[in-house]
Amino acid sequence: PCVTISARGTLGFCVYHESPFVPIVRLIVATPNEKVSCKYLYYALHLVNFVNEGASTPQLSVPKVAEYKIPLPPMDIQKKIAEECKNIDDEVTEAKNTIQKCKSDIEAIILPCFNKYKKVVLKSICDSFEYGTSEKSASSGSVPVLRMGNIVEGEIDWKDLVYTDNKQDIEKLSLHPGDVLFNRTNSPVHVGKTAIYEDERPAIFAGYLVRINYNRDVIRGKYLNYILNSDPIMQHGFSVMTKSVNQANINATLLSQYEIPLPSMEEQNVIVGKLMAIEDMKRRCNHLIEEAPSRKQAILDKYLK
Repeated sequence: PCVTISARGTLGFCVYHESPFVPIVRLIVATPNEKVSCKYLYYALHLVNFVNEGASTPQLSVPKVAEYKIPLPPMDIQKKIAEECKNIDDEVTEAKNTIQKCKSDIEAIILPCFNKYKKVVLKSICDSFEYGTSEKSASSGSVPVLRMGNIVEGEIDWKDLVYTDNKQDIEKLSLHPGDVLFNRTNSPVHVGKTAIYEDERPAIFAGYLVRINYNRDVIRGKYLNYILNSDPIMQHGFSVMTKSVNQANINATLLSQYEIPLPSMEEQNVIVGKLMAIEDMKRRCNHLIEEAPSRKQAILDKYLK
């Protein structure tokens, strides 16, 4: 067994290996001696703050990496640390598998809608399609401006935000609970993705996004969000988008002509209820994954400090 350390790209990214392999030149291979458990070495290397040695290209070298220090407790403590950290890794693996199953379960609920219910043109159940602000945003300000990178898996990702103090934009483009945002410009694989705003915090939206002002007496925002993110709709979007080098666009006119299945509000409520139960499970799994590094750090701290 050994641990590989990434010497290019994501510097210091470590992987534990038990099976034979041939490393590429961008990997440094750390093979432990009898003083250290390989599993412990893998987890202890997460304590190391690897420093970039390259100028134009980030890199690590074997001589420098060999000089880094890690704590070396007795072997029985090493094994305890490795065992407890591995238990967390196993939980993460199970959580990732559950998330994949959840995605399949969501598809199993959404896809039959396309054959079961009548289809309507999107513009027939919408009041308008609204572009976001064209004003330049700033790194600080009073209100976040959501951009295409903030549309992630049907939800708003509140990382990597920019801001505005433009009062006119804030008044006109402030988001309301249940608003559905459509990503109209991006690389082809990302164009057409949507997210629903849940009133997490005040925000407006940028010009590469479109707010779909749907009739809330006819269709639920959550249902619309799932349908627009579904594979049949994404495939349709791919067929109608205008493409240029590394960029694609679906304007509001094209979006308004989408055909979507429309159950009754009662049926939508049932569908959304089932989907929300699955989303709750996904959310718990994602939380477990996000908490894993700090939990493992706490184990290391417990035994080594």
